[in-house]
Amino acid sequence: MQVASTAYDQHLNMILGDVEEIITTVEIDDETYEEIVREDVKNGFVALGNGTTKRNVPFLFVRGDGVILVSPPLRTA
Repeated sequence: MQVASTAYDQHLNMILGDVEEIITTVEIDDETYEEIVREDVKNGFVALGNGTTKRNVPFLFVRGDGVILVSPPLRTA
């Protein structure tokens, strides 16, 4: 997720604004163990050619127990 603004508390509950959510969907074939890429278009998602879906969310609440890692963006030289 890429986020423009955020508010949070001591439990890491977060209110996020202008969120870009990117989801990559990959399935594994049970017989060949090869990746199967599925492309779905639903609930406002736009399917891209590589099995990745993207959507913009203007306002999002994330419960703190679902937060695994918070880090700053990568530096660009």
